[in-house]
Amino acid sequence: MNRTAPDARASSQPTGVIDTLQAGFNTLNRNVWLLILPVAIDLIIWLGPQISVGALTDRLLVNAAPPPGVDSTMARSLDQLRQSSLQAVRQDGELTQYNLLKLLAVPVVGVPSFAVERPSEGTTVSVDSVGAAGAVVGAGVLVGLCVAALFYGLLAQAVREGRALPQRFLADFAALWIWLLSLLALVVVIGLGIVLPVAFFASLLASTVPTISAILSTFALAASLWAIVYLFFTTHALFVSRVPPLTAVQRSVEVVRHNFWSTLFFIALFIVISTGLPKVWEVIADVLQVPGIVLGIVGNDYILAGLAAGSMTFYYQRVSRLTATQSDHK
Repeated sequence: MNRTAPDARASSQPTGVIDTLQAGFNTLNRNVWLLILPVAIDLIIWLGPQISVGALTDRLLVNAAPPPGVDSTMARSLDQLRQSSLQAVRQDGELTQYNLLKLLAVPVVGVPSFAVERPSEGTTVSVDSVGAAGAVVGAGVLVGLCVAALFYGLLAQAVREGRALPQRFLADFAALWIWLLSLLALVVVIGLGIVLPVAFFASLLASTVPTISAILSTFALAASLWAIVYLFFTTHALFVSRVPPLTAVQRSVEVVRHNFWSTLFFIALFIVISTGLPKVWEVIADVLQVPGIVLGIVGNDYILAGLAAGSMTFYYQRVSRLTATQSDHK
């Protein structure tokens, strides 16, 4: 437990899960200035303007019509889906109150964020056209990915070399940003091309052929669990190994396949910590108000950044050992 991060990185035998997490936090502690990036994003989300598309979303759902050429049965199904979506949006209010500025912390691949789960304090600015909403979304995602590439790229450099050195990192930045953007585009394409149609088809079959719907749902759940486990280190491979998305996917699968049970334990521990501790910061923020929110931003970003560094260390140790083993066999 007292082994330093450099020793853990240099070891030919990967360290245990707990020691790996400690090595990650040790790496972050030596490069704590990296927290400037996620904390700055949180402050912008918290105190900046609240850019809302609530009115636009409501209007689009009210005026939506089935596409021409569909049969009457499909048209009725689409209209029921539109009405249920409109009712859910109006009752829940989460989408109508969503702040597009939160896209600076892009879901899944963005920097750690605490403010993304809290209401914004700034003045509400409504976006009333699809073009303006698309421009804001596009700009938010691009800037968010730029910050993520900078933050995780420097953090990965610290995992590999012990220190994050911006002057040496700049040569990698453009490639990492483009690869991260490509990875997000790949996820969106898979989601729209496979996941969404399967979910829609299963919902249509639920009332008519429940058995097939249950089979599809079970298959989708199994595929999701497989993806969570085997693709967990994809972004780590992208930043630590500095490889493009498809190669990163391959590296992640290889690392998990050769270290399945330790990976499963690590992922479980990662999920418990990353989903449990934010609830604690939420309680503190609700009780202490402004000081609690500030404490929550700093504490949450520190913990999540340390977990990210620990995950990168876990991946780096095992992919290095795997590469060395494969080289010895050649």
